[in-house]
Amino acid sequence: MKKILFLMAMLCCNYVKAQNITINITGSPDTVVKINYPVDGINYNYWQNQKTYRLDSKNTIQFPNTLKAGNFIYISNNGKLTPVFITPGKSLQIDLTVNDKKQTLTVKGPNADGIVLYNNLNHPSYQLKARFYYSNDTTAAGLKKAIDLDITKELHRFDSLLKVKKVSEEFYRFTERDIRYYYAAVLSSAIFVQYIRTTYDHNRPDYKAVFNKDLEDAWPEIYKTTPPNNQFATGAPEFFYYAKDYATWYKLIYLAKKNGTYNEPLDGSNYFNRFYDSFKANFTGKNLEYLQARFIFDEAMEKQYQPQLVTLYNRFIKDYPKSNFTTYLTQLINEITAYHKRAAQALSAEQIILPTDGISTFDQLMATFKGKTVYVDMWATWCGPCKDEFQYAADVRKYLKDKNVESLFISMDNDGADKQWRDMIKFYNLSGNHARVNNTLLKDLLIKFWDGKGYSIPRYVLVKDGVIIEKDAARPSDKQILYDQISKHL
Repeated sequence: MKKILFLMAMLCCNYVKAQNITINITGSPDTVVKINYPVDGINYNYWQNQKTYRLDSKNTIQFPNTLKAGNFIYISNNGKLTPVFITPGKSLQIDLTVNDKKQTLTVKGPNADGIVLYNNLNHPSYQLKARFYYSNDTTAAGLKKAIDLDITKELHRFDSLLKVKKVSEEFYRFTERDIRYYYAAVLSSAIFVQYIRTTYDHNRPDYKAVFNKDLEDAWPEIYKTTPPNNQFATGAPEFFYYAKDYATWYKLIYLAKKNGTYNEPLDGSNYFNRFYDSFKANFTGKNLEYLQARFIFDEAMEKQYQPQLVTLYNRFIKDYPKSNFTTYLTQLINEITAYHKRAAQALSAEQIILPTDGISTFDQLMATFKGKTVYVDMWATWCGPCKDEFQYAADVRKYLKDKNVESLFISMDNDGADKQWRDMIKFYNLSGNHARVNNTLLKDLLIKFWDGKGYSIPRYVLVKDGVIIEKDAARPSDKQILYDQISKHL
């Protein structure tokens, strides 16, 4: 009897052990590891359906394998995402080695070779890949031939692993889906971008007068070969963009214009409703629920705070009262509501708008601060990374005030964004001096800070008595580096 109990205990221990996912990360400066899980079987890392761990003294974390169905999880560390396929009830050992910004992956457990191969796929942004193919061949036949060749090459390597049973049929099914839908999105993008060019203003240098017939004929064939309305396909990494391009650019715009039913041109007043409704016109079930939730989420993440998104959110929760996606939308929608409440208030006494009429150069603008040290923040209402930095603005402002350093926020927005610029100053509680560029001031900034070749923001500058002392100063999130830069010039 004791022997039986001992054997049962050993079996239970082995079963528990078999449920663990173990990750070892060597050489990473980041000790925090986030594990991103799918929501309703769909991976989208920005949902942040995640658990956070910290590497122990052996650079390891371990957590139970709780997945009920096979799927990918994403390991987030040191700014990199590593997709790993998890088989329910099985253990997996993942080793990541970071060396000179390069990451090496080794895996022990089910589908180990396939997981490594999956991570080595050359799948940059589908739009970037589309430009690559189109730059080499502008014909539909040439595009399709090149893409089909790459699909075959990629699948062949997984076919070989499946043949010798080094990957499961389930893993292969996920991988084949991701490859086929990635390249479908690529081919669709390569074609529809050429159509978009025909809709541009005729004076634009990239305007195209004619949509090539071979591309036009090839466009619908993509959707026949790789159907967008496919429940399993919803989990493919590029599925949302593929489905969105299909429902909007292909069905809502191109086909409507071709059939003479494009009676309501898209503009800022109807864009959100028409795109949102285009999903309902072309999708059903979980596909539709995900696409509408993802559309609201992605648009809200742009932080433009359009009130139409609140309306769409209310429609969504009415249509899907038990949706698992709702929790990822609510915070963003609450932020939009708070934005408009704050925007209705007046600017505070510490939010000073500087007139730029007659200011044509950066030097002229800085003459306002004669004899002072100034921390300059160049941003725009459309710039997500710029706005991400505002969460650190209060701490930096306190430091600047203590050191008698002025702050100047220069908006790169045009006249059309004037109200939104002022509203964002209030919403983000940006105390300090504010100026918005005019055309001549913008040109001067481009020459002075970007050699006249366009610009990249956010950009931070330190100026003392009209002289630039740090042309590329630290950002607010790098507080200590910024404080050190400032203190050495005081």
